[in-house]
Amino acid sequence: MLRSYLTIALRNLKRYRFYALLNVVGLSIGVASLLIAIIYADQQFSFHRQHENLDRIYRVVRKITDTDGTRFEVKTKAVANRLEGAFPEVEQTVKVFNRLMWISSRDVGFNQKVACASPRFLDVFTYPLVKGDPESLKRPGAAFITQSVARKLFGEDEAIGRIVSVDYKWFRGDFEVTGILEDIPLTNDSSSGSTF
Repeated sequence: MLRSYLTIALRNLKRYRFYALLNVVGLSIGVASLLIAIIYADQQFSFHRQHENLDRIYRVVRKITDTDGTRFEVKTKAVANRLEGAFPEVEQTVKVFNRLMWISSRDVGFNQKVACASPRFLDVFTYPLVKGDPESLKRPGAAFITQSVARKLFGEDEAIGRIVSVDYKWFRGDFEVTGILEDIPLTNDSSSGSTF
């Protein structure tokens, strides 16, 4: 019985090649679209899931266009200060500035996504620390970098205590590495970035 169904199916495929091809292509596109939608939805719903207090963290942004036409988000300092002062529900605010910047140490340099953040950054967000003291980030000129950035800049040498230079249009400076973070997951806005 199964053999006769298979024989009939093969005959119909030979006789009606165009419609068979059209059905197979349509089914393939449909299945591929469904898989892409599932992967996209899974990735969107897994964003920032590593933070312990995710249900209590909110993000305020403003989208602007740079002089060269680049669109980016700005977390405004004035809004953060007003929110913290005006609403008792707001426990604390953290300002973060993410950009692709040139970072270097001695003769090694490359473009890297960098997050310039307020001193209380690690009080709000959960990023596992491999080396260093979280309180050291509150010192002026202190920087935390990820393990992969530390390997790129310093190889197998110790990164704690070393100086990293940052250069981006109007933001330049030298920072002392006081901590090493685990690599940031891809489902994060500052993925594969170093945190300053």
